[in-house]
Amino acid sequence: DPAGFFFTAMDTYVGGWATDLMRILIVSSGLAALLSLHNVVTRYGYALGSEGVLPTALARIHPEHRSPYVGSLVQSAMAVVAVLAFAVAGTDPVLEMAAWTASAGAIGVLALQALTSVSIAVFFRGGPHRSAFTSWVSVLSAVLLVAALWLVIDHLEIATLTKNVAINVVVVALPVVVFAAGWAYAVWLRSSRPDVYGKLGTADLDEPLSA
Repeated sequence: DPAGFFFTAMDTYVGGWATDLMRILIVSSGLAALLSLHNVVTRYGYALGSEGVLPTALARIHPEHRSPYVGSLVQSAMAVVAVLAFAVAGTDPVLEMAAWTASAGAIGVLALQALTSVSIAVFFRGGPHRSAFTSWVSVLSAVLLVAALWLVIDHLEIATLTKNVAINVVVVALPVVVFAAGWAYAVWLRSSRPDVYGKLGTADLDEPLSA
């Protein structure tokens, strides 16, 4: 019983009350994780909206709560649409929807971490910030991350819980398509809207939000 052996052991060696407590902690931890993800996406929307890369409405700040409420509402609407699409398709919310989307997200995060390691290595190769040690450590990090990414893709059926080739191909292709679209948009911004392109990465998310 791989899905319930923790609960079985808790029931056997501690008691039912501990199992109930564990279930509450799992649900509350899941809620905290979802809120964290929601906040990250909302803040990205706020940053890109304030820089003019995405619609500026995403950067609107609530007059009372000082939160990027439009970005939060857009993120909520996107989540509702995604969940409804999976529900209409009749997929299992845990074994299919959660497994497939989490797998695509994991591939995307690993790929971004590998690319970030490469960019750090290049940055520290020369100029005033030259550091051979940091550069080589970043190269090693990139190699290890690429190896981890390959292992994830090579054994993707463990994460997606399906051996359906079409589904696994889509899970791998989705982060690639999103990255390619973002790259193409950035190239277009650099040539057609250089003022907006120059603002990329200038939003200070550590500062209190202002209207």
